[in-house]
Amino acid sequence: MAMINPLVLTGLLAGLTGIVVAVFIYWWIDRQPLGDENMIRVWSAIREGATAYMRRQMRTIILFSLVISIIVALGVYAGYSVRVLPAYPELHGEVILESVLIGASVMLGSLASLAAAFLSMDASTKANVRTTEAAKRGTWHALKVAILGGSVLGFSVPSISVFSLALLFIVYSLIVSEAMTTVKLCPLWCGLW
Repeated sequence: MAMINPLVLTGLLAGLTGIVVAVFIYWWIDRQPLGDENMIRVWSAIREGATAYMRRQMRTIILFSLVISIIVALGVYAGYSVRVLPAYPELHGEVILESVLIGASVMLGSLASLAAAFLSMDASTKANVRTTEAAKRGTWHALKVAILGGSVLGFSVPSISVFSLALLFIVYSLIVSEAMTTVKLCPLWCGLW
């Protein structure tokens, strides 16, 4: 097995580090005091609405992403069928593999985006009531909780994206042989046909 490219490994580790930081901040927010009964009652209603929204959004986006992934995979295959396969019929297996991998990449991107959205929305709704409670102790406490609540989004989106992209590169490098990548498909990707 070939050694992993240091840049890809750096991306994988940086993404993983960012995910760990986002989860740690999420955990820290969850440990902050909630406040009195009235605050908890209002917060519970907001949280219930946000949870219902996220469930509906997840179902819709997963279905939409599945359809788009299939369309993209079929589109890639159709493009190669018209422009490449007539001249290079021996590449049929590679074209199918590439089409499936590209469709899977679109779906994985959507799932990564949903994971970041869910984590961020949940952290934001948890931070709302805790920021109000922290304001009783002072502006600095409230600002810290509010900023850290929003930072879950700031850490999770790029971290999950970089981690997913690096992981895709590693997994696809294992699936696709080096000979096929460099010799057979590079001219196809570069538009040299």
